[in-house]
Amino acid sequence: MKKYIFLLLGLGICLVSCYYSAKYALERTNAKIAIDTSSTLMKVNSATKGRLSVYDSCNCDAFVYWRYTGTIDLCSKPDSGLIVRLNNDTLNERFVHMTILGYNKSHFLVDIHRYPDSIDTSYIGWIRKGKYIGSFARFELEYMDLELFDTPEGKVIEKRILWNWKSGVLTTLECKNDWVLVEVDYEGKRINGWINKVKICPNSWTTCT
Repeated sequence: MKKYIFLLLGLGICLVSCYYSAKYALERTNAKIAIDTSSTLMKVNSATKGRLSVYDSCNCDAFVYWRYTGTIDLCSKPDSGLIVRLNNDTLNERFVHMTILGYNKSHFLVDIHRYPDSIDTSYIGWIRKGKYIGSFARFELEYMDLELFDTPEGKVIEKRILWNWKSGVLTTLECKNDWVLVEVDYEGKRINGWINKVKICPNSWTTCT
């Protein structure tokens, strides 16, 4: 009988020890997440001077088209307070990529870096919008049918299909939740419409297949 009592006591001690070990590990993980989140918010607030609410928030990835040879001026405010100049290094295949965090009529607020450089070298600030900032279509073909929508979120929207579209850059204009407003060349005109993020490929090397 005593043998079973000691066995149960040992099992109980083991369970209590495991519980507190798991709790401690979870607290450390949550603390790290809180620190990382706080750090990101501090960088965003620094870039916007605490005025991000004045602009439309956003969250989508994009690249600077690899053929673009100009420079990208990253500023602490739209068009002022230069932080750094970035450009594509085509020779070494180091291309500028970004996450768009917000936007106004003429600029994007971005977390930007030159991939495959370390993410630790990323910067947060404002860049001017441009035709060369965007993505490719996922599963891109040289000629393909591209589906665009008139409004985001799938609410009473009329699907627009660009038949036999010659693939190219989907220029990013805005984004909202899981949708991105893009503009493309089609039959000699610039056509814009909304596309779901799962159907774009903001990657300079692959078609995201």
